[in-house]
Amino acid sequence: MDDWLRSRFTPEQHRLVGGMPLVAMPLSVEVASAGVGRAWVPDDVIAGWAHMNFDARRKVDQSDASMIALLIRQGWTWDDIAFLLGFEEEREAQEWYADLAVRLWKAPLRRPRLVFGD
Repeated sequence: MDDWLRSRFTPEQHRLVGGMPLVAMPLSVEVASAGVGRAWVPDDVIAGWAHMNFDARRKVDQSDASMIALLIRQGWTWDDIAFLLGFEEEREAQEWYADLAVRLWKAPLRRPRLVFGD
């Protein structure tokens, strides 16, 4: 993936975003779709991108779940948690947390796949 990204950016641009592929990949595709260049992304790069997205999402979900569990243990109300997370109502935060638990439980069962060939 790094070689492909290096080919999409100037050396200065790559220095700025090359170490952050989750930032660099969308930028490279968006710049190409704006007419600056063709957005042909090789299958192996797409597969790597999908795996990075999955792994990053899993880490953020785990972090969010740990944070909310800590807040509950420390006596925060669901209203306070909802405010912190940007929800209007505590019910929304509770539903989001429940969905988060389901995603974490199911995540090991779902890994991104890319079918190559016919």
